[in-house]
Amino acid sequence: MINVGMLGYFKYRGFFMENVEALAAQMGWHLTAMERHFILPAGISFYTFQGLSYLIDVDGGSQKPPDRLWDFALFHAYFPQLVAGPIERTPNLLPQLMRQRTLTPERFWSGLQLVIIGYVKKVAIADAIAPITADAFNPGLTHSGVGLLLGIYLFALQIYGDFSGYSDIARGCSRLMGVELMINFRQPYFSRNITEFWERWHISLSSWLRDYLFVPLCRIFRGKKWIPFNLFVTMLVSGIWHGASWNFVFWGMVLGILLVIHKLWAGPKAGKHPHRPHTLRAWAVQLAGMFLTFHAVCLTLVFVKTRNLTEAWNHVAGIFTKGFSTADTIPAVYFAFYGLVVVLLDFPCWWNDRERPVADDAPSWQRGLVFGCLLLLLTYLGR
Repeated sequence: MINVGMLGYFKYRGFFMENVEALAAQMGWHLTAMERHFILPAGISFYTFQGLSYLIDVDGGSQKPPDRLWDFALFHAYFPQLVAGPIERTPNLLPQLMRQRTLTPERFWSGLQLVIIGYVKKVAIADAIAPITADAFNPGLTHSGVGLLLGIYLFALQIYGDFSGYSDIARGCSRLMGVELMINFRQPYFSRNITEFWERWHISLSSWLRDYLFVPLCRIFRGKKWIPFNLFVTMLVSGIWHGASWNFVFWGMVLGILLVIHKLWAGPKAGKHPHRPHTLRAWAVQLAGMFLTFHAVCLTLVFVKTRNLTEAWNHVAGIFTKGFSTADTIPAVYFAFYGLVVVLLDFPCWWNDRERPVADDAPSWQRGLVFGCLLLLLTYLGR
């Protein structure tokens, strides 16, 4: 309760007071305005969930607590993933921190490669796209419908570059110190349905919610008829965890509805994904699934980027009512170029089911060529 209480106070106090004051005003009462904006502790959502997993695992008997206080302190404040994840589990991270670690040449180079890939995603893609995305979602500027749509596409690339890039940097830095963190993103925009998307996007969070919220809910509300309800509640909590606003509440509700619809439609096969395609028909089916899933995700991201529900509605409505203009050329070129960069980075990983675009056993010249190109890309696009 202390962990959740601190998270609630620091992250949601302002949101709560804002709505209490608005409700009181509707009833004719006047409340003295309270300070809503103050410094939020960095990474509080991440280390709160990591701390909760430790308490739950130790209390449930699946994890033995460490004998030394500093082992627990290091686990709880391990700096590479402290600010933005991945949210590590006690059985994976704590034993690694408590035993002697060795840094092999293979682990060193693979960690360095992950750091390079992460910086390309974060600096050369996400940061480069950010100004165009900010303009597209600026309600004070006039945009065409195509421009608003391209803004959503670009924000999808930006948010993926931000979070996936940071996770790669965190995992690479940690590997340089002999500690292996869990994979947090596995080419999510190649997902063929919304269920698969949440198995590839922010894996540490989605698996945390599955194990510590969805599964306990299924024990309380048993039976197949309760699964849609349990899914909906889990995604609603996910939305609220991401941010303190009605936009994030609504975002979580929409995500829950999409997951429930897919589960009801796909049935027991909802979590089973086909192998990589080998026939023209299989390619067509999977590409259609990827196209629909990507657009469903993009639609929900409108609630993440806009400041309130009115802005979100106006943005979506404007896509269908405002046509296009010649000014859409620049964001279209940005989306085509940076979308191609993301595909070139992720497709080899998705196709071969690995974490980096080039294999560990590839010839030295191949690895040198790939990462040399990535460093050049970082140099020229990182400005």
